Amino acid sequence: MYEEGELEQPPSAAALIESLRGLGYSAGSAIADLVDNSLAAGARNVWISLARRPGTTGNRLVVLDDGHGMDASTLLAAMRPGSMSPLTTRNASDLGRFGLGLKTASFSLARQLTVVSQTAGAGPNVLRWNLDHVSQLDRWRLLTGAPPKLGAELGHLRPGEPGTLVMLSELDRLVGSPPELIENIGQHLALVFHRFIEDGRLAIHTSLNPDPRHANRLRPIDPFMRDHTATKRVGHDHIDTACSLTGYVLPHRDLCTEAQWQRGGLGEGWVQAQGCYVYRNQRLLVSGGWMRLRRGWRRAVDTQLARVQIDFDNTWDERWKIDVLKSRAAPPRDLRDRLADLAERVREESLAIHQHRRRRVSGGTRRTRDERILPGWYHDEGSGFRINRAHPVVKRLLDEAGDSARDALGILEISLPVVTIWQRLNDELGEAGTFGPDTVSDEEVAKLLRQFVSYQVTNVGQPLEEAFEAASEMEPFCDHEDVVVATMRLMGLAIPV
Repeated sequence: MYEEGELEQPPSAAALIESLRGLGYSAGSAIADLVDNSLAAGARNVWISLARRPGTTGNRLVVLDDGHGMDASTLLAAMRPGSMSPLTTRNASDLGRFGLGLKTASFSLARQLTVVSQTAGAGPNVLRWNLDHVSQLDRWRLLTGAPPKLGAELGHLRPGEPGTLVMLSELDRLVGSPPELIENIGQHLALVFHRFIEDGRLAIHTSLNPDPRHANRLRPIDPFMRDHTATKRVGHDHIDTACSLTGYVLPHRDLCTEAQWQRGGLGEGWVQAQGCYVYRNQRLLVSGGWMRLRRGWRRAVDTQLARVQIDFDNTWDERWKIDVLKSRAAPPRDLRDRLADLAERVREESLAIHQHRRRRVSGGTRRTRDERILPGWYHDEGSGFRINRAHPVVKRLLDEAGDSARDALGILEISLPVVTIWQRLNDELGEAGTFGPDTVSDEEVAKLLRQFVSYQVTNVGQPLEEAFEAASEMEPFCDHEDVVVATMRLMGLAIPV
């Protein structure tokens, strides 16, 4: 009964192939995995098309490259889920990790994956995964040969020239309009592969044209804005030949054009874009966030100019705990302190820039930030957290509503959910960036600001410039300096320099 033995228990093909669809890819990260394969094949150009070919139903997503291509046996191996163990020593420039990317990235978007590849001077080899076919048979059965409607796509591979075409059809997980999707995919790729594009090693083209070669070439998006004269490099720590750390403090909003500022926000906004940028073999894996390096760190307005570049090669994969999606990494324990020290330097530089900017906006006062800022709340050691009755908006409420306002403030104070706030902050401490003043939209802050300024000018008789100066030194507006400056510009006011 207790004799040692073994049993073979292969996974259900139908169940596992459907489960692989839920790993959590976005459209951009899925296509980036496909581009990794193109780079590994030596491609200099990658063309990406999302379109419906005339005479067919449903959009197709096509990724075409001019790499060295695959013969029949190499393509068969590449189509195997788990084609290479993460423990296998890879080529120094290899961007792969688990041997899953081509399959899992494709399955995350579509129910059919067709790969056509050819080497120089040879004819095309074609293999297909059809998830419905696998589910019906509950077996890992690849389909061979070109489907009837693939003739036009085969024409994108020029006779005698090497290359690979990946076509995703039955795009049941690709949500959104094609123009929006192709724009988001392009922005993601321009960021993830910006160093390859900058160096001329790779050109990526995207389009909504059924012919992928009729496409627009992407411009690289450098998250450190190194071509801006006001970008400051702050420290460089060379760990060894495989790993290095570099800090950057980016230009303040006042030193950027609107286009530069929008591009520097990486589509997420500057608060979210601050933090650590992790590169493996110069390919971006992680963009932003402070990786829980120090207790209490979060993404805030004052540190939004701070970014750290982390570089390592694929020999450090296990140390950095790279995940299947190649979108998460955790710094090795023996590197955390050095990384945190550099990150602290760039955060302090960003904070100093914002404090200096506030001093100019508020007329050159030499008081510290804590002395200048009028809080909405304060902590009374004897009675807990209290709403600041000296805040102009609160004072106005008390003046106009009297006892009813005082009663309402008292109820708010004694019912403040301190325990819930503490628990949430503890859960999200140091990384999530979804707690605090940056959770409020710029539109909400701008609306409140306009209401405050309008009241001060109309009812109090305060000059417009002084009303903005007062707003910049009180919560919540002091934590949204960009909104204050943008609103002043809209109203035609000069910004102090």
